[in-house]
Amino acid sequence: MDKLKVEVFEKSLVGTFSLECILAIGMWVRHSDNFPLKVHLFRNMPEEKITRVSKLVRDYYILVPDDENAEEAIRTQMRLAYVRYRSELAAHYRSFDSHEEALRHPSPRIRNVDDWAIMCDFFNTDLKFKVYKFVGLTLCNAF
Repeated sequence: MDKLKVEVFEKSLVGTFSLECILAIGMWVRHSDNFPLKVHLFRNMPEEKITRVSKLVRDYYILVPDDENAEEAIRTQMRLAYVRYRSELAAHYRSFDSHEEALRHPSPRIRNVDDWAIMCDFFNTDLKFKVYKFVGLTLCNAF
């Protein structure tokens, strides 16, 4: 299999195949063996998980140049994909009136029902998440 070339410019993935690379990173990040959802913040993700996805990128793509800026670009895309994925799951959770109802209806974006239960428990117990949900509902009801 021929690897696709992705240019790196100022810690960003650019060029013809950059979108394919970014989408692949998102796919790999959403896989719970790579990035377990029980890790709530990207900065707390075990280094071996980050290294695993970084290696996958290099298995399928040629980064030019492949230097510290390339690694930073890959990590930035991992972080963005992880935050985006968790935000999508939060939006799905908020679409239900109760925790129990949300548990019964996993997000179609999640592959593992156990991961959905972990996220639902987090959303149900995380004070900051509850405050954001309350403020969002209050604002919606105000209009």
